[in-house]
Amino acid sequence: MLDLATDCDFNILSEKNPIKGFRCVREDLNEFFSEDALRYKNELLGITYFFTVKNSEKAICAYTLSNDSIQVHTLSGSRKKTVEADIPRSKLMKSYPATLIGRLGVSEEFSNGGIGRQLMNHIKASCILEDGNRCRFITVDAYNENDVIGYYTAMGFSMLFSSEEQEREYYKRKHLKTRFMKFDLMPLYKVLG
Repeated sequence: MLDLATDCDFNILSEKNPIKGFRCVREDLNEFFSEDALRYKNELLGITYFFTVKNSEKAICAYTLSNDSIQVHTLSGSRKKTVEADIPRSKLMKSYPATLIGRLGVSEEFSNGGIGRQLMNHIKASCILEDGNRCRFITVDAYNENDVIGYYTAMGFSMLFSSEEQEREYYKRKHLKTRFMKFDLMPLYKVLG
């Protein structure tokens, strides 16, 4: 099994360091990483990171992070309580800082080999260790598909809204292509921090 920490090089997308050879099962992600991610960075909307096989340009996985927040003042009572649990002086805050996973993909060639789990563990640890504890949560608008929701749930994420109906009502949409999910970094911070 390929190990991201020892068998791969970590990269930050730039004009001089583009993503090469990346192909996942989602065409919209392939298009984003090959055509839009650099423009996204240049517009200060997010930074894309990727791993390549050591001493190679072959991209294994890629992800984009942006700043985000969870707006608790708009949530129902039970959802608000799950977000504000153990937060001091929570009544004074209208939102909580978060890091948004805007895009995340694993190359087809390396899928089903544990790369997705390793990548998520890397993202979580970097939010705590490298980013200087700047946020409490990681958020994601996950594709509203069983395998994608299942992946994020297995990685410890939970739905921000208690039901799809509640989320549809909040966003005023008949159908949801994505579901908003969160991961609380505090338990991991207590171990790593």
